[in-house]
Amino acid sequence: MRAKFNETVVVLGSATPSLESWANSVRGRYQRIEMRARVMDRPLPTVELVDMRTEFKETGKEESSPASLSPRRRPPSTAASR
Repeated sequence: MRAKFNETVVVLGSATPSLESWANSVRGRYQRIEMRARVMDRPLPTVELVDMRTEFKETGKEESSPASLSPRRRPPSTAASR
């Protein structure tokens, strides 16, 4: 509202936009600008998909997966702090 009142632009930046922001860009309320290259041509991070249905069957827990909590799978900056 403040930006509209001051007739200025607001820039929202996210690698993982909220569903609300994504929907607003699809509807044309927001203008989406995609970055097609990473800064300094850095590689994409390693990603592992975890089927939480299988994890739940194995652990009985819904809130997290052993794969996501395993220290060897965390970046070095966070592994030591836990």
